Amino acid sequence: MQNSLFDFFVVISRISGQQSMVISSVLVSIIVFFYHKEKRLAGFLFFNYTATMTIVVILKNLIQKPRSSLALVYENSYAFPSGHIASAMITFLIIFYLSKFIKNNFWKSFFRFLGIIWLLLIIEARLYLKVHDIYDVIGAIVVSSLVFYFSLKIKIFKNGILKEEFVKVEKIVKKEEIFLEKNI
Repeated sequence: MQNSLFDFFVVISRISGQQSMVISSVLVSIIVFFYHKEKRLAGFLFFNYTATMTIVVILKNLIQKPRSSLALVYENSYAFPSGHIASAMITFLIIFYLSKFIKNNFWKSFFRFLGIIWLLLIIEARLYLKVHDIYDVIGAIVVSSLVFYFSLKIKIFKNGILKEEFVKVEKIVKKEEIFLEKNI
């Protein structure tokens, strides 16, 4: 049992690593920007992930808190704050923020549930593998929350981020609902 749990948490940690999260956030931002033509939303996503990871790297290098000697896996970086948890927390915050624009309660709840599960899985994985302690977790959550809070205060995002974009989405959803009602 312990081997499979260990392996599971190692996989979760690898999937949620800083590099993979930055790469995936850049790809999502590019898709949102070019395919969906949502410039402000793409900028909002890119800013949140980039600012969070930049602050995490700066804090790690300033504080230089070593990892525990009891860690079950080797990591070649400092411990405070956790980059894995910071990226998971910013993902969680973005999911919760964007989900408020989803009219369908099932899908709104579904995405929020996934966000919570993702965050809790990563926190548990990092603690289980003993590469972080509770202070690293708290630090990451605080950094991500502050970045997200201040990103909502930036004028270009504050004055219309998502408002224009979600008006378009609502129109499309209404058209689909009307189409489904007529065909059922």
